[in-house]
Amino acid sequence: MRPFYSASTEEIEELRTQFLTLDKTYFNLSMEDRRKVQRANFPYAKIEKDGQIKYKKFEYLTPEERNALGC
Repeated sequence: MRPFYSASTEEIEELRTQFLTLDKTYFNLSMEDRRKVQRANFPYAKIEKDGQIKYKKFEYLTPEERNALGC
């Protein structure tokens, strides 16, 4: 099932930037505090094809794409 709304590359890049900030904050927590929260996951895979960068949700990756990404 494909999502109704498809985010643009720019929107995904902004989300990726926010995710990296959140992930950095998570790693700055003490081990005790890390156990209390769930680590965030970024739902898109970054794929470079024909010199262009595209993002695709992990659930929609083909077996070949998963293999190339090491998933």
